[in-house]
Order: sequence, then structure tokens, then C-alpha cells
Amino acid sequence: MEFAELSDFQLLQRCLNSSDAGVWEEFVRRFRMPISRMVLATARRWTQPSLELIDDLIQETLTELCRDNRKALRAFEPQHDGSFPAYLKAIAFSVTQDHFRSLFADKRGAGKRADSVDEFPDSFSAPGDPAREMEKRILYEQIVQFLSRMSPEETRERDILIFSLYYRQGYTAKQIADVPSLGLSAKGVESVIFRLTNAVRKAFGGASAAEAASQ
Repeated sequence: MEFAELSDFQLLQRCLNSSDAGVWEEFVRRFRMPISRMVLATARRWTQPSLELIDDLIQETLTELCRDNRKALRAFEPQHDGSFPAYLKAIAFSVTQDHFRSLFADKRGAGKRADSVDEFPDSFSAPGDPAREMEKRILYEQIVQFLSRMSPEETRERDILIFSLYYRQGYTAKQIADVPSLGLSAKGVESVIFRLTNAVRKAFGGASAAEAASQ
């Protein structure tokens, strides 16, 4: 069977279990365009990118897919026909966002900060879109990593738990305060939520913490 005749999922399985150059040539031929479009659309939120930069980010996306024994590819779970290209676009979005966040981290006011997830490209906005769900999951993981860095060691686990209970599980401040191990009143929980939410919004360019954290 010619590689071009394989379905997306069949091609993915070949890529996961083979280093055949022909398989990977077909992978790049088939999926370079959706990856390229997402990289370009995302980069334009920050700057007017050069062709060289776009090519570098496309290559970085492909590298990310193959890193750690193709961990990102192995993590894919098919949802429906067409879900794999959407998944690849989510990875391309994340790689490009990370590039510019790192680039502008120490340049206050330079370029654009991350947009709200409500303002993602149209391909992310359809209800039930796996790419949108993947990106929300990636963004939530980035938020948790950020909170792990910025919260004092003595309150780190507590802060992340409160943030997760409030935004991921939908608990009220009063319900969270009822967790004995936290040792906080409802007003104390509200104060923590206010502090963490403001920190996240500043770090992620005004992104809605509730939208970013919910799935």
C-alpha cells in the first residue's frame, strides 16, 4: 500500500512504529500545511513574522512531536475523522505561543501578550472541537506550572488545590472553606482566589482564568 493511501490514523501508527523515511515524508507532506497555517496565524498575534521564523517554528513543532520517543504523538486519542490535524494545530499553537512568551518575558510592553482563549482562531472555537479542548488542557497545565513557581513553598499545594477546586471543579468559596485541611474561612478562600486570578491574568495577558482552567 502506498503511504498516501493510508488514513490519518493509519499513517500515525506507522510513524509511531517505524523510522521509514517514506512514512515521515508522507507525514510532513500531509500535515505541514495545517501546521504552517496555525503557526502563521498565531505568530501574527505577536508580530509580523519573517518566512525564516515561520519555517523555524514549523520545524520546532515537528521536533516537539518527535521528542521523548514521540510522546506527543503517542498521547493523541482519536475522536472523529479530522481530529488528528486539529490535534497537530493545537501543538503548533502551543509551540508558537511558548516561543513568543519566552521572547517577550523580559520585555514589558513589547509585542502582544497571550489572547483570551475565547479569541483563538476559528478552528478552535467550534463546540466540542478537540483542538480547543487540547489547548485548554495545555493552557491549564501552563497555569499550574506558573502557580508552582510564583506561590510560596509553604502555600504552594494549597494554592493550586484551591485554584483547581474553584475553576476546574466548580466549588464555591464556602464549599472550599469546608475542606478541613485548608484551614481557611470563606473570605480567606476568596482572598486566595483573587490573588491567584490576578497573577494568572497578568502572566497570561488577561486570559480568563475560569475559561483557561475549565474543560
